[in-house]
Amino acid sequence: MSAEVNDRGLKFNLATLAGLIVGLLVGQYAGVHLLIPLAGAGITHFALKKLAPTKRAAWFPAISVQTGHAIWFILGFLVLGQFDVGVLDPLLLLLGSLWLLLKPGAPPVLTLSCLQLAGFAYNSYLFMSTDLGTSANRALLVHILLRGLAIGFMSLAWIKSRREAPSVAPAI
Repeated sequence: MSAEVNDRGLKFNLATLAGLIVGLLVGQYAGVHLLIPLAGAGITHFALKKLAPTKRAAWFPAISVQTGHAIWFILGFLVLGQFDVGVLDPLLLLLGSLWLLLKPGAPPVLTLSCLQLAGFAYNSYLFMSTDLGTSANRALLVHILLRGLAIGFMSLAWIKSRREAPSVAPAI
């Protein structure tokens, strides 16, 4: 299935279909655990489209997913009243997302990618040690998914920014 543009200017392809199916399956399994980060990401994306420079639009999905993830973390800490070293993760996600918005490029992408890869590995390790169907297992699946999406969206934005970067021919 190739990419097509319909009358609303929307692209549809096999990747979109696969993403929709995976999203529906994860949503069915994870339930409410997916609701807060998705709502946070959606609100962030809406705000970015209204307030941020359009030249940064390629970075909006990466920033939105990481901000939505951080919002979920922070609400969890507030509800549980549990403030420990885990507070660093959402704080670093928020600061990194702001850095990515203000100065997109290799330093914030590499920093956030390292943070997300470390979190992905740790969450995957914990996921494998929890029982399927438990609340912890469902929440960890959402953490893993969000970290993977963040890395994927940053990669796509990075590739797009490299393609759009003006190339300067060396002077002879």
